[in-house]
Amino acid sequence: MSTSGSQSYPWKTIQYANNSGGLLAGDCVNVAPGTYLQSPLYLTNRGSANMVSSYVTYIGAPNNATTLTVSPGTFAVEFIATNYIILDGFNIDGTVATDYAGGNIGTAHHLIVLKGIPKSSFK
Repeated sequence: MSTSGSQSYPWKTIQYANNSGGLLAGDCVNVAPGTYLQSPLYLTNRGSANMVSSYVTYIGAPNNATTLTVSPGTFAVEFIATNYIILDGFNIDGTVATDYAGGNIGTAHHLIVLKGIPKSSFK
């Protein structure tokens, strides 16, 4: 059975939400509490403009109950030529990179990371 990504029929992974092809500017992905092992999480969907309603937003569970984690030496999240994305309320145990895999470091822009990421570093 195909799932719709709704609360009643959630997608199993954050990566699937990104890869589904259905995310558009203004969409919000609510992520359930838990620890998600990423290898890494490649965020490639993007919003369209510097307005709140134009970002693609990923929201972790309340009280920082959602953690993205990876093996040492691996990036937890990579933004691949991606703009206008918000990560809100995630603990990220690993490194976050912008366009690192493609060798275009720095081309991603308008990335907002909010609340609850004490173990993360950025490259």
